[in-house]
Amino acid sequence: MTVSFTAQGNGIYVNIDQLGNITTSTDNIVWTQPIAPFRANDAHWTFGGIVFANNYFVAYGNAIIIISTGLPGSMWESSLTVGGNWQTCLFNGTNWVLTDNLNRTATSRTDYPAIWTITQG
Repeated sequence: MTVSFTAQGNGIYVNIDQLGNITTSTDNIVWTQPIAPFRANDAHWTFGGIVFANNYFVAYGNAIIIISTGLPGSMWESSLTVGGNWQTCLFNGTNWVLTDNLNRTATSRTDYPAIWTITQG
């Protein structure tokens, strides 16, 4: 069984499963066909969550962070592909902040979460 994660924002639901399959819905009942822009074929890539804030969906997991760049949930780009299992993600009104299982923090100091600074906690 594949675990999946859902976030809602701007009237769109976006769901991503552990393998990177992404679907969208406007009513949380009828879903689009899956797309897999960053399919987790590499054993090191698995997704563990998705959040919506500041008009972006950010999906994160083991060794990867991706962000929606077009209509919510329709276009994606890789933002960070470094080791670590990113476990939490939030937008605090100014910065995007992720934490991982190695006691590291990744921070994006812009409203567009594409450039990250990683610090050891």
